[in-house]
Amino acid sequence: MLRTLLLATLFLVANAATTTAQTATSAHFPNVEAQERARHLLRNGGHSRPGFDDTHVLDEIPVDLPYRSIVDPARYVPGTVSYGTTSEGGLVGGARLPYETEVHYVLPEHRQRDTHYGTEELIDVILHAGRVYQERNPGERIAIGNLSIRDGGDIRWSRSHNSGRDVDIAFPFVDESGQPVEPTTLIYVSRTGLARDSSGWQMDFRRAWDIVDGLLSAPSGAVQWIFVYAPLRSRILEAGEAAGAPAERLAMAAEVMHQPGDSAPHNDHFHVRLFCSRDDVLEGCTDVGPTRSFAPMYDLDLEVRREELTRGLMDPDGEVAARCAAFLERLNATSRLPRFALALPYQDPEAQLALLDWIMREDDRGYTGLIVPIAESGRTSEVREAAFFTLGRLADPDAAPGLAGIIERDGAPLEDGTPARQAAATAMRNIPDARAIPALVAAIADPRVEVRSAVAHILHRVAGRSGSLDPTAPLSDEERIALHDEWTAWAASVIDRERDEWLAEAFRDAGYEVGDLSDAPNLRVLARAVSDERDWIAFNADRQLVRHTAWWTPSENWTQSRRAAFWRERVGR
Repeated sequence: MLRTLLLATLFLVANAATTTAQTATSAHFPNVEAQERARHLLRNGGHSRPGFDDTHVLDEIPVDLPYRSIVDPARYVPGTVSYGTTSEGGLVGGARLPYETEVHYVLPEHRQRDTHYGTEELIDVILHAGRVYQERNPGERIAIGNLSIRDGGDIRWSRSHNSGRDVDIAFPFVDESGQPVEPTTLIYVSRTGLARDSSGWQMDFRRAWDIVDGLLSAPSGAVQWIFVYAPLRSRILEAGEAAGAPAERLAMAAEVMHQPGDSAPHNDHFHVRLFCSRDDVLEGCTDVGPTRSFAPMYDLDLEVRREELTRGLMDPDGEVAARCAAFLERLNATSRLPRFALALPYQDPEAQLALLDWIMREDDRGYTGLIVPIAESGRTSEVREAAFFTLGRLADPDAAPGLAGIIERDGAPLEDGTPARQAAATAMRNIPDARAIPALVAAIADPRVEVRSAVAHILHRVAGRSGSLDPTAPLSDEERIALHDEWTAWAASVIDRERDEWLAEAFRDAGYEVGDLSDAPNLRVLARAVSDERDWIAFNADRQLVRHTAWWTPSENWTQSRRAAFWRERVGR
């Protein structure tokens, strides 16, 4: 339910009605050619903002919309939207770049990939660059590779291109006689621009400058990067200077052209990336990397939007507050989280669910004191379940006393019948805190086997050992009493000692001479212990390695073999 609510709030996309589409396009596009292109895109599913139907039409996104209007499911804004980052984002209502016009063509192999969708700004920048190129080189066209797939997301040919703001452009070439040629694929070149195939073609640096100049002069989008092989970058800048390019444009080109250090050198194409547009910034588009002296960042507009949505976090309608929280998360407004979190106990269930999910995904342990009471006595079982789940994912040691209190009191069960004691013990699974020992020992003899199993799981991890009886098996009353007495005696034996001391003894009893856990344990022995078949030994060995090294492993989601291999690689056998 929680995940469904958030996803529905974030990205509901509806098809535009014909009359509304015509009104939207005529308002949004200033010329007939653009209007016709927009109508074509609308007929093919484009131009819907994420999260909104097309009932209300706005010419552009006003900065000062009241929060109820911002999150109104009936709000519609014409245009494409790029959301998230270029490597972890998406595209809604992607504009389609035609396979070819008089100024450009999509390379044959890339046509088969269906990767020719982008934001309106990107499409306009490409076509503008093509027009500039053709004006300077009559009859010639620029060759285009990958943009994004229609809805954005990962593509197999790149780690980016997720959100409709990236495009690959082929280098321009001349043949051995100096005549321009149209490549049919991306061609690798040497540091001097000579094609590495057998064609004898040579990259034309003056024409390459024309492409760069066309990209930078486009009025509809600001270029953040043009990734290109460093030796080619130098020659392109020299060609621009020789062509009489203004110093300001050369400086812009020098600022954006760059050979990336974390990927291929880009010696077969230009990889062009645009900044988020203003409208996209207000809808959740995120730029990563440096700003540019010539590119607006819209920080003030974004701050106005975040502040207004923050007001909505306290709306008495929980559904509205939840939508505001989801939108703020989309806008990377983590600084607003404390203002929402302090009101957590007083929010409607819908808002509480949204906030718990936000806290969990931010991995913010600062609010566990507010979450524990909701886990025990929240207004709905769904909220309580989400609170227990969040506490388990955060694994905050400061939550241990509160969870131990729930284990001790064992209040109302969850709606599905799960006892509160079991839910709390499960939430403690990665918090081996000695402060919980009295409550765990008291609960280990619970008559319900599922409760004993959950309690034993964390008690064994806290103690670093198991007892003589299996708590997960059916036990008679006498066996449960014996189980309780055994653990009570153990607790009494360690009550005045540091956990490091008796945990080291537990390791030695299990066959691992780990040394002094409080100072300088034997890391190689601990690394071997990570492979132990006993969960409480393997778990504590892993957590001690995390504690005493600069490395980290997640408490969950890794197999034991992966965890063991990780530590063998770093500390040896």
